[in-house]
Amino acid sequence: MQTLVNFFSFEFGWDTAFRLAAVIASLLIAYRVPIHTSRDRLHAAGQFLIMYAAGILVHLSVFFTAQMFRELWAISYQMNWILLLIVYYALFRRERRLRKWIMGVTLLAAVFAMSEIGFAIPNLLQDDPFRPVYRWVHVLAAILIVLFSVFLRGHSLYRYHEIPAASAWNIAINAVSSFLILCIRMLSGERRNDLELQWFILLVPVMVYILSLSGYLMVYYQCKEHQERITLTLGNRLLEADRQMLQLSQQAAANLQSLRHDIKNQFRVMEIMLDEGRYDELKAFFASMNDWFRSNTGMHLSACGNVLIDSIMNMEYMKAATGKIKLTSKISVPAALPIDSSALCRVLVNLIDNALEAAAKVEEERRCVDCKIYVRGDYLFISVVNPVPEGADPTEILKMKTAKRDPESHGYGHRIVAHIVEKYNGCVRYAVEDNEFLSDVMMDLTCGEGEDGHAQDQVRSV
Repeated sequence: MQTLVNFFSFEFGWDTAFRLAAVIASLLIAYRVPIHTSRDRLHAAGQFLIMYAAGILVHLSVFFTAQMFRELWAISYQMNWILLLIVYYALFRRERRLRKWIMGVTLLAAVFAMSEIGFAIPNLLQDDPFRPVYRWVHVLAAILIVLFSVFLRGHSLYRYHEIPAASAWNIAINAVSSFLILCIRMLSGERRNDLELQWFILLVPVMVYILSLSGYLMVYYQCKEHQERITLTLGNRLLEADRQMLQLSQQAAANLQSLRHDIKNQFRVMEIMLDEGRYDELKAFFASMNDWFRSNTGMHLSACGNVLIDSIMNMEYMKAATGKIKLTSKISVPAALPIDSSALCRVLVNLIDNALEAAAKVEEERRCVDCKIYVRGDYLFISVVNPVPEGADPTEILKMKTAKRDPESHGYGHRIVAHIVEKYNGCVRYAVEDNEFLSDVMMDLTCGEGEDGHAQDQVRSV
């Protein structure tokens, strides 16, 4: 009981309570907890209260542990914030995302640094007659933590789907190094109390704060540059798709002109046969015309009633015909879908293009791609099936590695599809069965908002 009294009397004072509130508020701000509606604000307040109670329990647990193991006393504050972040992740942020951890360790490093600054300045000025005033530095340090979280919110990694591995390692090494530097500083600070060391103690967390900020900015702009490169690649693909659509229109116009000329001549022949009473020959001529139409009226064209899907499928039919690949489709959708046209285009084009590329690598008699697009309830389902080489390793195929010469500019297709589908609360399944590669996509047609706003606004930046 006396230990508990000591905890609330000396360890968990007003400065610690204020700093705990600042850290929890920073977590809610950095991870963009919505506060747009009354329900959102009530939910955010509930998270805050739960985390504050959990924070007190964490501080109390660490305090009791440090009482038993005195070696941990010097790093007890760092342990408090690490455990608090883990508890927040366990309760409210269970998704497995690399960007979640990058933002978390960056905020953690800032909390470490600002907490140490809050302790270092009053200790440095302990002989000053106004020393009690400097205890308000703890308030300033807590405010700086909140401002840092506002900075993280404005430069959130959640807007980027692809994070380079080098960036993740950079942040991890930076965070671990900062933690070790502060721990070493704390352990050495207990042995000496001279003025020069106190200035050094103040300088260390300041440098850690600067390094955390600069390291995160480096990762942020690496991700931004990476995303811009992906966007440029997609823009080039869309331009290529426009060029192919133009070729399709030109080819269709030429076929229509040729067909018009042939039909005109055949009508003339039929008219002569009818005038001369050659009915048996006219019947045979009708049969031959039917066969001629089937083989000479050009490729199959989509006419499902949805203009966007018809345009995409007609473009893919042209690609398939060029590669001597049979593309079949079964489409049952309404004339309009509540999905951003750019997002739907990218999903369909990536799935079918990948299927056509894979089909071109197998024997000619097996070159067939089947596509199904339909609506069931509130969901849009897309299924694309293509053959794979016989004897191919399914595990290697499902690794989704591009075989093109320039892997930096290719291989984004399946990741783009996954990102768009995720924004529409859907899922993607890839499988290899009976020498066929299956791509199944499900998208929620009622999804109007994603984690950071409207889904349609988000997919435009992919």
